Amino acid sequence: MSAIEKRIKELKEEVKTMFSTNDLAEKLALVDDLHRLGIYNHFEDEIREAIRCINDHVENDICDIRFVALRFRLLRQEGYAVPPGVFSKFKDSEGKFKQELSCDVEGLIQLYEASMLGTNDEPILEEAMDFARGHMERMKGEEPYAAQIRRALETPFHRGMRRLEARLYISLYAKSKACNTILLELANLDFNHLQSIPRPRSRVSQCTFLFVYFIYLVLVSLITHPWYGILIGSRSTSSCFL
Repeated sequence: MSAIEKRIKELKEEVKTMFSTNDLAEKLALVDDLHRLGIYNHFEDEIREAIRCINDHVENDICDIRFVALRFRLLRQEGYAVPPGVFSKFKDSEGKFKQELSCDVEGLIQLYEASMLGTNDEPILEEAMDFARGHMERMKGEEPYAAQIRRALETPFHRGMRRLEARLYISLYAKSKACNTILLELANLDFNHLQSIPRPRSRVSQCTFLFVYFIYLVLVSLITHPWYGILIGSRSTSSCFL
């Protein structure tokens, strides 16, 4: 076992202890970070149990849009039936999303990504998407969230290629106030370790990869286009793994 592999093993054990937290918000953030950093595959059993725990504990009195939207997205991604009505509490007396939400950048991003998991018979998620996207478009040039907002608008996380998304997110995560140094170190070591593994590839396979990647980019551009929902009548979930 190399020094890098030994360090990765040590960090994995440290991360596993983080799942013992009873704070659901912390558990949600941990699961989300592991996915975005591309190291979720090392903790599949722990994540599965965490998701089950998150689903079992319904806290209707929580009015944190980041918490509610992230919980909604993670559970739906795992196949749990979460009603879209959980977002009703964020509407005002006129049935519109409260303007105070427009100041919460992280909340808007979470709301936008959650809304992408809606279907054509869930109008509240349509409204959530329009609301979040409108404010995100307005703020996509503002730091320190500019890069994160542009990426979310371009390719919502659950529709991206996981290894590519991980590489992009690692750089963003390193600058985040919520950065956990253990997760960051593990993500960097794991990514670099995988990159160092020899992968013999012929010229034909390289061309095939480039062609498939080009088709992927074309499909993503179509799927994320506002007309997509009108043309097919729904926004079904889809995940692409690299």
